[in-house]
Amino acid sequence: MKEIRSIIAHYDRWQATGKQMALATVIETEASSYRRVGARMLVREDGHWVGGISGGCLEGDALRRAREAMFNQRTLIRTYDTRDGDDPVIGVGLGCQGRIEVLFSPLSEKNNLIELLRSFVPARSPAILFTVCAGADEALNGRSFVDPEILAGDSHLSLAQIGSLRSEVERTGRSKLAKGLPGDIALLAEIINPELRLIALGDNYDTLALGEQCAILGWEFHLVGSRRKFNKQHAELSHKLYDYSELGNLTVDKHTAVVLMSHDYGKDLEGLRHFVSTAPFYLGLLGPVKRREKLLAELKLRAPDFLFGPVGLDIGAQGPEEIALSITGDILRQHRNRNGGSLREIKGSIYRNKSEYD
Repeated sequence: MKEIRSIIAHYDRWQATGKQMALATVIETEASSYRRVGARMLVREDGHWVGGISGGCLEGDALRRAREAMFNQRTLIRTYDTRDGDDPVIGVGLGCQGRIEVLFSPLSEKNNLIELLRSFVPARSPAILFTVCAGADEALNGRSFVDPEILAGDSHLSLAQIGSLRSEVERTGRSKLAKGLPGDIALLAEIINPELRLIALGDNYDTLALGEQCAILGWEFHLVGSRRKFNKQHAELSHKLYDYSELGNLTVDKHTAVVLMSHDYGKDLEGLRHFVSTAPFYLGLLGPVKRREKLLAELKLRAPDFLFGPVGLDIGAQGPEEIALSITGDILRQHRNRNGGSLREIKGSIYRNKSEYD
């Protein structure tokens, strides 16, 4: 979601220039690739761009392809393939040794994906975005839809076909490009997840480091503490500030993590009492095992599966910044359903069973 926010912000600024723009979107990958399906790059006709579809290997050629799409006012697809050596399109070997398919779509009043993306930013539940990438009807190519009924009406695909694809994407948590549909349509069903939200309980200086880490990651950061102890930096880093007395008003969803780090036994006790009942996907507790067991015993609770205390990954973190990195890494690991081990221990693709979060 951070990349989507950045693209929207640049689009809004660049509109004043009156220059044409196009959007490059990764629609399919095979073998190794730096970015996954849904990675985007906004290109202005004079060569300015934001976002990215690779680690820098493809962006030069992508600028040329985006300009071509703008000039012709037609979508186009380019495949970059270096599984067996040099890529036939750009003539060089890429480090990823994979195959990446990219859709280049000129933006216009009739076909403006930016406005659809804007509608996803405040959402707190996953959405499925359908994009017609190719087909016999050129007027349909590059158009995106949220409503399956409108897509069916414009493309003549059946609701059953669209619904089957949607169900698969929702079940697997992975975007999919379906090819060979009626009308020679290639249809991308992309899952767009809400940005992660982190609620931290505490107003000491270590919460600032956690807020800074969230800012880098593009997560929503909400802070609960004593209002008289909040300072300007707390306010700048936080999406919203809450007093301890407002704890009971806080709710969570499937994309919300909570970390209790007040360094105050009583406040952490109340925080644990409240958030255990809301069942976030991750509830972190700062402090040693002995403290965790004492808190649970006082509340007469057994540790739920979503409680992680001591909080964080075992990386030998020292100091607020490293601890914040350890905490956010552990939250991301849990949200992506990974074990947090070293990638060198994985046999095969590192993207196995990976949901696409961009």
